[in-house]
Amino acid sequence: MILRAGQIKIRIEYLPLASFCICAVVFGEKFLPSLLCVAIHEAGHVFALLRLGSTPPELSLGFLTIDIIDRQKEMRSGRQQAFIAAAGPGANLLTAPFFYLLGVSLKSYFFGSCAMISAALCVFNLLPIIGTDGGELIGILLMRTRQGTAALYILTVIILMPLCICAFYILIISKNNFTLLITSLVLIYSFLKMLG
Repeated sequence: MILRAGQIKIRIEYLPLASFCICAVVFGEKFLPSLLCVAIHEAGHVFALLRLGSTPPELSLGFLTIDIIDRQKEMRSGRQQAFIAAAGPGANLLTAPFFYLLGVSLKSYFFGSCAMISAALCVFNLLPIIGTDGGELIGILLMRTRQGTAALYILTVIILMPLCICAFYILIISKNNFTLLITSLVLIYSFLKMLG
């Protein structure tokens, strides 16, 4: 299914719609704040692309991931690619204090949740792991040489292993907190997608 938001084309498949429904059930009342913060994150990337004079990008909603298809990526300098990668976490970093102030002044659970989720998304996306904006920034820094790519793969595995163990530990202790486990699975999926 293809939707349009202005000139931006959004491609949605049935598996993402199913994962969307599963996340709505699993995350419950934190689902809407999560959705808003993810939208802000992706809007940061789209803003950076449009700021650089790019043609309107195409968004592809995959299984628990959102990919921005930039057809001009290979023609961009490392600095431009870094600007685009950093724009998503930057948008979350800028909005987290705003949501926090709104949450405190209005005593709003919704805005308080948005502040926490926005800050968490910023930190999560800056992890130096393949499939995150931090991994993209490290890849640009290492100039995508063979040794740099191998180092990024090794760094990804080194970070993912303890993260998955911690996710299972939290799940066992809390008996119903799937958040870190789902996050770890998304990272593993992104990593395997890059390998394939």
